[in-house]
Amino acid sequence: MLDLLRRFVVSFMSTISNCKGTDVVEINDTTTSALDYAIPELWATKVRLDAVKSAFWGSRFEGKQGANMPIIINTDFSKAAGDVLHFQTMKRLKLSGVTGETVLTGAEETLTLGQFDLSVDWIRHAVGFNKRGTKRANFDAVMVAGQELSDWLARYIDDSMFQQLISTESPSTLYSGGKTAEANLTSSDVFNTTSLDKLKLALIRKGALPFQVKSVGGTTLKFYGIVIDPIDAYNLRADDAWYSAQRDANLRGLDNPIFSGALGIYNGMIVYEFGNVSGEMGTWLRPEAKLSAAIGIADTTITCTIDSNTSIDALKFFPSSGTIRIDNEDMTYTSESGYYFTVSARGANNTTAASHASGALVTLRNVSTQLAFGSEIAVRGWGMYPKATKEVQDYGFRYGVGIEAIFGQKGIADAASAMANYVIMKSYASNPSSI
Repeated sequence: MLDLLRRFVVSFMSTISNCKGTDVVEINDTTTSALDYAIPELWATKVRLDAVKSAFWGSRFEGKQGANMPIIINTDFSKAAGDVLHFQTMKRLKLSGVTGETVLTGAEETLTLGQFDLSVDWIRHAVGFNKRGTKRANFDAVMVAGQELSDWLARYIDDSMFQQLISTESPSTLYSGGKTAEANLTSSDVFNTTSLDKLKLALIRKGALPFQVKSVGGTTLKFYGIVIDPIDAYNLRADDAWYSAQRDANLRGLDNPIFSGALGIYNGMIVYEFGNVSGEMGTWLRPEAKLSAAIGIADTTITCTIDSNTSIDALKFFPSSGTIRIDNEDMTYTSESGYYFTVSARGANNTTAASHASGALVTLRNVSTQLAFGSEIAVRGWGMYPKATKEVQDYGFRYGVGIEAIFGQKGIADAASAMANYVIMKSYASNPSSI
């Protein structure tokens, strides 16, 4: 027996000695120190920079105070959650100056700065894991978590900004097709080049400053921006005037603002397209949902979910009350809970109540929103850039990494509480396909 045991040990040791170059496996190495190893020094910085770069309302629209960009950015790392950041907004010189030998002293115009305040607060999120692993596995998991957190932060930036500009605030509103109310929009009132002309005129009449000024061939060109839904972009491409402008009338070379990621340019309006992101339906520009169950002609609870998890807000882009359209029926609702509407009237607007199949598309009467803007439409502030957080539980079996930051953003209102530098338009935008 002893001889047999001796031969087994010799054979085992010989096998190990012959395994040259084999990686050492670290069992159950998910500890606080292992996570420290797995989180690179600039991990949280990369999460923020990637997020701001990929967000629609990201770095391409940011600028410091006085830069005449759509979003004024400010950082004050002495601020805590709940504190207020102060922004200086620019205003045009309005006095007439002097002529000839008239004395200028005493007739100077004071540089008029408006102050706009923004409260900042904590934002936090994390990714959790339920596994044991090596330091290498922890590092890989942390890097993947960083990509997901960067995507989340980009969506948070965009969601917060669109919600501020479209839902929270009350900007001046126009309607396509010469209509004067949202309820009057029909299939003939789609977004087109006439809509673009009307929006530019509205911005000029409001005194909104352009956010891009280019000098080409001795001529100064001024540009405003507009962001539209993909269905509006689909309708716009069908406009002959749009097609001709993109083919013949745009700037040539790198001076063309289209190289900033725009869809195109028309009459000094740079058109940007913003669509929904993976895992969501619709946007703040055009809310959408799908029925999660069939409904009959008398049902007043309309359920819509992204999946079976009702904690996910499938209706976050819809207003708290309004009128939805399913197939050819309009329904007035008095509230939405995140995954179902409480309907007060079936067959609204002279439509007929009907049964609807599971998966049927739900919209706000096929109405979309377009947002046209100049410079200084919003402020964005950081009281603390994102920093890494970590947690280990259950003897290293559960662990997670995340970010926390102090952040805020808000649309800029003038002294009369009006949104001075942007306007919105409502248009008819039905889904042109079965998807």
